[in-house]
Amino acid sequence: MILFSMSESAAHAAIETVARDSYGRLIAYLAARSGDVAGAEDALGDAFVAALKRWPAEGVPEKPEAWLLHVARNRMIDASRRKQVRQKSEQFLQQITEEAQTAAKTHEYFPDERLKLLFVCAHPAIDPPARTPLMLQAVLGIDAARIASAFLVSPAAMSQRLVRAKIKIHDAAIPFRVPERAEWN
Repeated sequence: MILFSMSESAAHAAIETVARDSYGRLIAYLAARSGDVAGAEDALGDAFVAALKRWPAEGVPEKPEAWLLHVARNRMIDASRRKQVRQKSEQFLQQITEEAQTAAKTHEYFPDERLKLLFVCAHPAIDPPARTPLMLQAVLGIDAARIASAFLVSPAAMSQRLVRAKIKIHDAAIPFRVPERAEWN
């Protein structure tokens, strides 16, 4: 037998009341703005789960409907962002697949672009102490722990250095190309 404290009972009663009295109104509000009834239902369901976890410990908010609406809206925003990322990733992966298939059909060997990767790793925007370790990992596939021991630093420090360098490549949009001779300074 499970015994609930008074605050848990009160919180559960408040959740039941809001669910009974406001569920349809909250779904309609969310769906009218998003155009997605199923997404609104999922988000509101997540909000009710969050309420079941938080309200017994934190107390029932002064405006429970507004709290549920806020949490559900955030869940819908998060779901929308995940969907956008997934769609962009799918388009990118499709493009890579098509390029790989074209390269496989038109070339006897798959194109070797490691020289471009070496120049990316050696780019002036990359912190100098990270350049060689980045080359070792990205081009040769040596794991960070081995690189760390060769450079006499902790594996955690080396991993962090490599992560920062990869983020810099992305954020600075360093182009994957062999620079012109004039740029080799």
